[in-house]
Amino acid sequence: MKCNTKKGKCICKEICTPDIKNYKIIKKHEEGRYLILKINYPTSKNYEGNKILVFEDCTIEELVKQGSIDPHFGEKKAYKYPIARFAPTKEGWMNALIFAEA
Repeated sequence: MKCNTKKGKCICKEICTPDIKNYKIIKKHEEGRYLILKINYPTSKNYEGNKILVFEDCTIEELVKQGSIDPHFGEKKAYKYPIARFAPTKEGWMNALIFAEA
């Protein structure tokens, strides 16, 4: 992806990176050890800020207690990151359910 610039300054983060402390959980589903969430990040422009994320071995309460929910993959042991992401569409939600049931 080519970086967009505004007066020589990269604005990719401004456009693409969500504010991980500013979110609204739209939909949730628990399936065994998996938690599937559809989250809206109002500061993100991709897909109108909607993300479908799958978490493993955690509850919604644990995620909210973190103070933020980062939709990106990561490796910090003390933080819960998603293990999978899907397109924020009806088909993406169905694929997340299939993933969790497998």
